[in-house]
Amino acid sequence: MSDGGISKRGKNSTIYAVTSDPTFFTKLAGASSLTITVAGAAPVSVAIPAAASAVEALQDCEDGKMRAYGLDPVAWRSLKSRPSPIEPVRNRFSALDYPEAALRAHVEFDAIIRLDVGTDGTVQRCSGLNPGNYKGFEIASCDVLKGAKFKPAVDSAGTVVSAPIIYDVVFRIDS
Repeated sequence: MSDGGISKRGKNSTIYAVTSDPTFFTKLAGASSLTITVAGAAPVSVAIPAAASAVEALQDCEDGKMRAYGLDPVAWRSLKSRPSPIEPVRNRFSALDYPEAALRAHVEFDAIIRLDVGTDGTVQRCSGLNPGNYKGFEIASCDVLKGAKFKPAVDSAGTVVSAPIIYDVVFRIDS
């Protein structure tokens, strides 16, 4: 994995992982369990009784989302490596990036952001994919993410290529 963590909200916890490893789903399909280790937390193991079926369902869902976001799932999966951030992108955000009007109105949002990463590893284009009532979330996300640096994608022939990457930028108000 290249990034991950545990998000706590009240009594609920969400464990998340982000990877640029194109073989992740293949590895997961053959697994009988998954162990997630996050710094500062005990490892969590989860049995996966039907991993191949679960992966197939996840890939069908992912394919639909990718097409909705203007990505070609076949081309995406054929990459030898995908764009990957030099540093975790969540580290680029601070409380100061929360849109002021949304904060005053106590509005929370998940901004789905598409970055087009060039062959030099810089963000060539940033766009929001799920506009909400407060456009400030997309603007704030792109303002921060445009400065991120990436290892560029590599195609199956070993050539560095431009490629997109999608991020879910989570805006929550600390309670």
